Amino acid sequence: MSNFWQRTLSGILIVAAIIGALLGGPLSFMLLFAGITALGLYEFLQMVSADQVRVSGFLIMAAGVMVFILHFLVAGHYISPSALSWLLILPLIIWVDEIFRKRSHPMRNLAYSLTGLIYPATMMSSLSYLAYLGASENTFNHSLLISLFLLIWTHDTFAYLTGKKLGKHKLLPRISPGKSWEGMAGGLLTSMLVAFLLFRLQGGMALIHWLVMAVIVTLAGTLGDLCESYLKRSFGVKDSGSLIPGHGGMLDRFDAALFIFPVAYLYLYQVL
Repeated sequence: MSNFWQRTLSGILIVAAIIGALLGGPLSFMLLFAGITALGLYEFLQMVSADQVRVSGFLIMAAGVMVFILHFLVAGHYISPSALSWLLILPLIIWVDEIFRKRSHPMRNLAYSLTGLIYPATMMSSLSYLAYLGASENTFNHSLLISLFLLIWTHDTFAYLTGKKLGKHKLLPRISPGKSWEGMAGGLLTSMLVAFLLFRLQGGMALIHWLVMAVIVTLAGTLGDLCESYLKRSFGVKDSGSLIPGHGGMLDRFDAALFIFPVAYLYLYQVL
């Protein structure tokens, strides 16, 4: 099977899994994205191992999942926001664990371990706040999440296709030789078209806010893509993993989304 068809089939399966989880409600949403967070952390830790880093993989993955679940429970008003204070103990646990492991390069191990709690764990957690935004308390707003993912997928697909067909002016070749200004423009235009269609079909907010969301998806998503490319280049790997045929790893598939989620939340929190 060619890479194009592998990429297409894998993309369809990912889309189906995400939409199914969103339509399934809060529990399926939490389980799927907690799992994605764990897999993303696993890939991140595998990459950084190239820098003579030996972290406590199970501990960091468990801590990352805890970060996601606690934020989900707070976002859904299942527990008090004060429960997030329990996250303050995670750096302490990681530090103490590093002391007793007696590994070489302890400060480097600590730095990468704590980074993993931010990227991808905390950045993924912002999706939970989007899930309960613009709806009455304790109401899971799956339509907003589906709309956001449609914008993300539209941008990713058409930025890739436009870049492959028309890309001549490289965006940042020293980090990501495949990215072009033409691809970015193609992704922006098509995501703005989808934003307009979403406004006409479901409304929910003014057209200008839908169009701003398309811009956020383009700018934050491109930055997320470049940052992950920079991360991979730093460790000399082509993909973050091989879990998804045609796409690479889980971080390769969610690199743009990890930057989009927090920026989208910060904007939509002001307008919904």
